[in-house]
Formats: sequence, structure tokens, C-alpha cells
Amino acid sequence: MSATTGDMPQITSSTYGQFTSLPLGASATSSLLFEPALDEGNEVQGWAPERLYAAARQFNQPQPTPATTADPMPTTTRRLVQVFIADTDANVPLESAMLYRGEPIFTDATDQELYFDIPVASLLAGHNEKRKGWLDKDATRKAGKDIFLDPAKIRDLRMVVVTIASF
Repeated sequence: MSATTGDMPQITSSTYGQFTSLPLGASATSSLLFEPALDEGNEVQGWAPERLYAAARQFNQPQPTPATTADPMPTTTRRLVQVFIADTDANVPLESAMLYRGEPIFTDATDQELYFDIPVASLLAGHNEKRKGWLDKDATRKAGKDIFLDPAKIRDLRMVVVTIASF
């Protein structure tokens, strides 16, 4: 089966994130955002606006790019990912909108390569059989009679690749 670019679903990536705040008094530049203003008795008086403004000005400045050097350890693209494919049409019932939810897998494949590992055509064929029975609410209201959903195309689906961890 060959697929053209127009037959690809919208593919997006996502990652789990963790926010770690810096300790008070840390010397990192970004710690300016987290340091409270203290009076002479070391009592917290609130966040120092001048520190916030200074950090914002520094954040908006172009950063010098480091000279490129040969990396002794090439970066690997190994990652733990989970793939989801959904029909995002608002007329599709919520319990039937998720076509595919994969198990977390450890891979070095790109998002596009992961797409080709999933039997999207067979998933879509089964889903389109269900779509024939669902009403298109806007078209039904305008026409005054029952109008059912058209079969979805692969490009109508949305595929999200969530990176759980990368190594």
C-alpha cells in the first residue's frame, strides 16, 4: 500500500514534562524568577518586580550560538512513546472517537515511521461502518431531515505521539 502525503493524518508530538523549581538563592540566571524580595530582617516581602523585568529582558535577547564541535557521543533518538489516533469530528460520540491507543513502546522510529507500523486502513474501515449510523447534527438541523456522517478519510484523523521518556 502506498500513501501520498495528502493521505497522512495530522501527526503531532507531545511529551510528559516535569517542573522543578530552583532553590531560593540559587545563582542560575533563571532563578531570578524564583527569588523573593527580602527586607533587612530577611522577611519575604513578595516577588521583586525588578528581578522579573531583568529576567524577561535577558530571556528576549538573542543568545550566542556555541561553536560546533564533533560530539564524541552521538545523540540517540531512542524513546519510550505511546501513539493515539482519534477522529476529532464533534459529531462522533466521545466513546467512539478514539480509534487506536497503543501500548508504550521503546523505539528509535520517527513519528512518520510509527504511523506506517499501525494498520490505519483497517482501523478506519471499521470506524467508517460506525460513522454511517451517526447524525451530522448541523446538516440535520439545516436540512430538517436526518443526514448521516460521511466516511472519514485518513487525513481527517489526528495522530498524537506522546514521548514518555527519551534516552
